[in-house]
Amino acid sequence: MKKNKIIFGAIIILLILGIGLYFVLQKNNTNNQNNTNNQNNLSSSNLGTSTGPLPYQVTIAEYKFSPQITIVPKGSVVVWANNDPVAHTITSDNGTELASPLIGTGNSYSHTFNISGTFDYHCSIHSMMKGEVIVQ
Repeated sequence: MKKNKIIFGAIIILLILGIGLYFVLQKNNTNNQNNTNNQNNLSSSNLGTSTGPLPYQVTIAEYKFSPQITIVPKGSVVVWANNDPVAHTITSDNGTELASPLIGTGNSYSHTFNISGTFDYHCSIHSMMKGEVIVQ
């Protein structure tokens, strides 16, 4: 009788562990599928285009512009939103097309591109931050 209780208890414990393992594996599988879907949707994470309504968005986070390259039609508005804990600027590498004031945390800067061309820019405070807008 005592032996039967021990075997029954062991079966219950194994059953509980098996159910727990099943749910852990299901959650990991779901996370992996979501990550794969996100990677497929962002096949080129530093190249941005949009077919949606204007304006085009560039996020400033982790001392990077994302997307790094933004392709827009002539007449488009591009908005840079600063999600970093420090201020940044949007400054043309050559010329004066882009010359933002300091953009504080949670603030944004927008610019309308009325001329076709390639506009390379950087943050004047953090020179390693570089981006490009291509106006077609």
